[in-house]
Amino acid sequence: NNVCVLDGADDAVYAIILAAEGDEFPPSTVFVPGVNPADDAEVTLLGRDLSVLNTTLALPWTRKDDGIEVSIHDPVRKTPPCSDAWTLRIPHSI
Repeated sequence: NNVCVLDGADDAVYAIILAAEGDEFPPSTVFVPGVNPADDAEVTLLGRDLSVLNTTLALPWTRKDDGIEVSIHDPVRKTPPCSDAWTLRIPHSI
């Protein structure tokens, strides 16, 4: 799992997803270990203006084991903000 989790000063956690060699796009799902967001938390991919892609800003997520699994929509995946790493913002982690 190529995910680095950092605490932010704004009451959020940031998960940096590092691209594996040869990856051009973020994966369709990402497991973020060790986070426990509030039930109404809106997980977002930083660096994208998703309104131009006709998709919601919030990415769907579910609790799994000791973290969460985030699904990344195809319109977002196919037009990533960069090619080497992607950052998810997970607010209200408790």
